[in-house]
Parts: sequence; C-alpha cells; structure tokens
Amino acid sequence: SQKILSWIACSPVEITRHEMEQALIIQPGQSNIPQVRSTLNTLPLCGPLVKVEDERLEFVHFTVKEYLLEHQKNSFLDKEKALLEVSTTCLTYLCSDILDPYLSDNEIQQNLLLGSYRLLNFAHSQWAECVRLCTTHFRDEIPSQLVSLLDQIIADRKNLYHDQAADTNLKIWGLDRFKSSLGACSMVSRSLDFKRLMDHSFDWRIDEGTVVALQRYTRCLPKYF
Repeated sequence: SQKILSWIACSPVEITRHEMEQALIIQPGQSNIPQVRSTLNTLPLCGPLVKVEDERLEFVHFTVKEYLLEHQKNSFLDKEKALLEVSTTCLTYLCSDILDPYLSDNEIQQNLLLGSYRLLNFAHSQWAECVRLCTTHFRDEIPSQLVSLLDQIIADRKNLYHDQAADTNLKIWGLDRFKSSLGACSMVSRSLDFKRLMDHSFDWRIDEGTVVALQRYTRCLPKYF
C-alpha cells in the first residue's frame, strides 16, 4: 500500500490502475519485465484514502497528499525515496527488452496481447520530468542507480541520426550543479526541452491501441525517449 500511495502522491501526472499494476512488479535494473497476472484492488490496500475515477487513481481529497507527505513529524511517505523509485522504474521499463528497437512486428503484437505496454504512456512521456523532480532532493550528486540507468538509456536508446550535442540549458531545469553527471543531465535536459515543445503541439498521452505506431515512431525520434 505504501508503494501505491507513493506513486499517487509523487507522480507528475495521474496514473491509471493498469499502469500501476505494471509499475508495482518492476524491479530497478531488470531487463525482462514480468507479465501482469493480477488486477489491482486499492480498497483493501489503501482503504478510504484512494478512489478510482475513470480508471485513474486519485486521493479522495487533496489534504490526503499533504498529510502523508508534510503534516507528520515522521511522514508516512518519504518524497525523496518515492521520486527515486518512480524515476528508476520508468527508466528500467524504457531500457527493458519489450522496448528493444529491433523487435519484429509479431513480437510487438505479442507484447500487446500480454499487456506489456500498459506503462508505456506514462514512462515515455514522464520519465524526464520524474528524474528532474527527483534531482531536486540532491545537492550535487545524483544517486548511482539513477546515473546507471541514464547511462544505459544513452548507450542503448539514443538516435544515431540526431545531433547529441544540440544546445540545451541545464540551468533552466536545475541540472547544472551535477558536475559529475553532465552527460546524463544533458540528455535529460534535451528531453525536457523536447517535451516542452511537444506539449504545445499535441497530447502525448495516448491509448494503448496506438502503441504499435508509437513503437515504430520512436525508432526515428529526434531525441531519446
């Protein structure tokens, strides 16, 4: 229940029940994402604190989030820990085998049938913002497990046809202080630049029915995920 509450409290956008079902079974760093085999029922886990509205998980009132994060001497939720977990989960998912750019159409279709792409919408559109929010809790060094996953994104998911030296201002996103991880931070900054540009163009939050087209499209994106 604490993990569910952490995701609802710290995610930059609302998360759906189906997305949460997959997020809960992902372990940081794993390449093979297990299949979701159970339906999430929040009532016995979170009691009256959480409601499901149009399949989206929400607190029953905004004061629940404030209480869990801020209004206790020993807060029930650790925001720093929660944001790190959300960030590493998203990056682990994006680095996993189910998003291998060399998957065949048949393999993608099989993944669709198994529900393997239920977290794709959230992870694809929010990973960089999750990382940015996570870094606000650290002074001048990013946790090693986060750096490792960011380096893996750079190594395995970069677009070789895009100029990786494109200008970006790390200071805008508060990333300029992490001197030992400038490569990873530059990638995050460029992704945030790209997302900001796209946010003014159209909504990136798509339904699962278009995931095959997105999977093909991401093979030629001018940025990282």
